[in-house]
Amino acid sequence: MAQRWANPAALTAIGLLLGACAQAAPGYEPPTARNAKRLAQPDPGPPGVVTPAGYVLSDSEKRYDCKKLTGIIQIKILQLREPASRPVPSAIAKTGPAIGGPLFGSKAPDPAEERATEIARLRAYNTALGEKKCRTFDIDAELTKAAAAPVPRTSAPIATPTKN
Repeated sequence: MAQRWANPAALTAIGLLLGACAQAAPGYEPPTARNAKRLAQPDPGPPGVVTPAGYVLSDSEKRYDCKKLTGIIQIKILQLREPASRPVPSAIAKTGPAIGGPLFGSKAPDPAEERATEIARLRAYNTALGEKKCRTFDIDAELTKAAAAPVPRTSAPIATPTKN
């Protein structure tokens, strides 16, 4: 006699609940003819490139305005200040890429390398702010602050030459 592992009604209820949760994802709006134009978003384009000289902004990143660049920098600084924001990988998660990497030609992520890339991106965005005559950040000072420190603030505006 075959053993029954679960009640079919309970499995159906769980399936319906999981389906309802998937449909109720925050920010999800199914496309319709009425909202298709509003939901269509321009392609952000490829990200910038990390070079030995630093991070090189992509064409789409160069078009960011002061407000967008400032917001991105503030959020990224807050993320980098908080080391606990990145979960510590389990032993299995650490060993998997080390074993499977050589087999499949992939590389395990290096947290220090990822942090260096993000800091290079911050510096490039901050330089872009300066080029656009926007208020800039003191990246080094902001990154050394504690995780509980307030939201990063821009420094004084760039002085423009005056005509006498």
